[in-house]
Amino acid sequence: MPTLYHFPPSPFSRRVRLALALKGIPVELKNGREDPDSMAEALRHSPLGTMPVLVDGDVALGDSLAIFQWLDVQSPEPPLWPRDPRTHAEAQLVVSSMDRALDIFVEYGTRIFALRAHEAWPGIRDKALGRCRGSLAVVAERARGREGRPLVGDAWGAADIVVLTAAAWYAGLPARAPTFAPAGQILSLGVELPPAIGAWAASHAGRADVLALDAI
Repeated sequence: MPTLYHFPPSPFSRRVRLALALKGIPVELKNGREDPDSMAEALRHSPLGTMPVLVDGDVALGDSLAIFQWLDVQSPEPPLWPRDPRTHAEAQLVVSSMDRALDIFVEYGTRIFALRAHEAWPGIRDKALGRCRGSLAVVAERARGREGRPLVGDAWGAADIVVLTAAAWYAGLPARAPTFAPAGQILSLGVELPPAIGAWAASHAGRADVLALDAI
């Protein structure tokens, strides 16, 4: 059985859990945030130093989208990525746009937030947040009017998983902020999730696989 080292609230960890659920692949979960030994094991398996880390036999992958590709190769049905070339490209655009926004949230709200007193910070931050809003606008345009349906094509897949977990993560930041400083720092950037993304995500929040994410 594969092992997934993860942080339960992380959108990157949650997306891999949903991908595994879609494929029907059982997995042993190890919480790297609560268990230092599990965190140390994950770091030994992956030089990236990021979570999640999937260990499947002698293969270890530490990037969520690399894990998606691995899962589609190992267990082709049902596919995470559409097989039709045009639809595949549309899914890639949605995923890359959502991940661009997530990367900016995390980078400017956590990793380099301590540099905010520097005189160059406002200009650099504002350019990055402009790219963040532009990326979210791409996803919002795709999500608008598609409540209850996949974002791309006719089947649930990578694009839906990535956007749903990102939206749930962002929506949960206010509740986490009082006890988890990075959540408040991300919110202080002042970027709002477009309503179309929130509405689309809410329409899928009752899926059994989504509800199961919070059971562990």
